[in-house]
Amino acid sequence: NLISHFAMLGTRAMSHDEGIHSYYSYTLGRNFDYKHDPPYHGPLLYHLNALVYALAGDDDATARALPAVAGVALVAVLFLLRPLLGRFGAFAAALVVSLSPVMLFYGRYIRNDVYVSLFYVVWSLAAFRYLRGGNVRWLWGVTIPMALGFAAKEVTFIFGATIGAFFLAFGLFDGWRRRSHVGSRA
Repeated sequence: NLISHFAMLGTRAMSHDEGIHSYYSYTLGRNFDYKHDPPYHGPLLYHLNALVYALAGDDDATARALPAVAGVALVAVLFLLRPLLGRFGAFAAALVVSLSPVMLFYGRYIRNDVYVSLFYVVWSLAAFRYLRGGNVRWLWGVTIPMALGFAAKEVTFIFGATIGAFFLAFGLFDGWRRRSHVGSRA
């Protein structure tokens, strides 16, 4: 997974989107000049890449470095789904994401798709863990990736509504199931 995400990261020519995102990141880092433009999505991508440029220089490889890190992290986080999917299921999910040409492409592409994918998986994992155990610390695992998702891309509103409706239904069903199970013992 590391090799596939980082090998020859700077050899492919930049696409139109990558050029725009790289330029906005570059101007933010050089001139501290950034103005939000909704067609280009949230500010997170530009601020993260401006930081990378400041620390490691600005070229095609460094422009794609953080998306590659997020792509590797996405696969790693899937292994944390073992309590929900089982060992085989988590391994299979990680393998599919690792081998997917689309996921690999966007995991090496300076856009916000890989970031929101990572945030949504962490957000979902934390929500399941909270509903299963009730530990308040898992609410931070929901809140932080949710906030980062909103800072990355506006589609987070749609995902938030969808996952919110799912977890509301899941929580209600789980609560009903537990109450009926306790009631059947009496």
